Amino acid sequence: MNKNYLLAGFLSLALIGTVNATDNQDDAMVSFSKNDYAGWKHQTKEDSASIVTDNNIKVLSFKVTVNHKADHKGNPEGKYLKGWPRLRFRLGKTIDLAKFKYLRFDYKISSNRENPVKTHFSVNFHSNGAKYDYVLDLGKEDGKWHEAKISIPEMIKKAKKTAGAWTKLSYIQLVIAEAKYKNGTKLDIKVKDIFLIK
Repeated sequence: MNKNYLLAGFLSLALIGTVNATDNQDDAMVSFSKNDYAGWKHQTKEDSASIVTDNNIKVLSFKVTVNHKADHKGNPEGKYLKGWPRLRFRLGKTIDLAKFKYLRFDYKISSNRENPVKTHFSVNFHSNGAKYDYVLDLGKEDGKWHEAKISIPEMIKKAKKTAGAWTKLSYIQLVIAEAKYKNGTKLDIKVKDIFLIK
C-alpha cells in the first residue's frame, strides 16, 4: 500500500472526553468539532462551509465547484486558473503537534462525477517552523461514511522537519486541488468527529 494514501474502514471513536482545540492540549484528545464546527472557515470563491444534519447529527459540509476558468489571483491574462479550495481551522492557542499520534475524522462524499477512480484530498498542517500537505485518497465510494487517520509521526517524517518544528501548530486546512478534477466537478465532502489523539 502506498503510504501517502489512507483507506477507509477503521472503527469510529466516541466523542466522550474530548476538548476544544483552543483549551487544554494536555488532554488525550483535542477536538476540532466543538461548538458545531464554528472554527472552520472557507477560504476561496470555489468553496463553502456550512453545518448540516445527517441522521440527526450535525456535521461540517465542505462544498466545492471546480472552476478552471476563474483566475485565482485576479490576473486578467488568466495565468492561475486552478487553485486550492480549502477550509481552515485556526487555533486560539498553538499546540505541540509532535505530542500526538494521529489526526482522525469521518467523511462522506457526494459528487456529480461519473465513474470516479479516487478522491484526491489533502490535510495541510501549518506550524511555526514547518508546513506540510498530507495527501489522501478518500476513495471512490460516494454516499457512505468512512474514517481517515493520519499518523502524525509519519507526517513529520515526510515533511523532513524535526519534531521541534511542530511545537506551535497554528492551523490545519482541508484542501482540494482543482487540477485533479474536471472543470465543473461538484463535490460535497461531509466531515465529522475531527480529533487529534495521543
